[in-house]
Amino acid sequence: MFDMEDVMNKLSKERQVFHSEADFQHSLAWKIHKMYPNLNIRLEKREEINGEEFYLDIFIAPKHFRSDKICALELKYKTKRLKITISNEDYHLKD
Repeated sequence: MFDMEDVMNKLSKERQVFHSEADFQHSLAWKIHKMYPNLNIRLEKREEINGEEFYLDIFIAPKHFRSDKICALELKYKTKRLKITISNEDYHLKD
């Protein structure tokens, strides 16, 4: 469907730091969208699986939404205290 390693490598060349998990989530979804415009991408999609409710950080499916070809991503963006400016953008991360 798509090459996640290639996506992450390209994203890391554009952005080394993110303000938050939501910032990372949006940037990753946008990079996948730009590289693979034929895919449907949804953020925070609610799914019910075996009677349990889940919120998927990033949900990826082909244009026709075939259920045997979906990908669900759960993201975590752990940080350490950091104050830095990159390309005139200030980042203030918590520990």
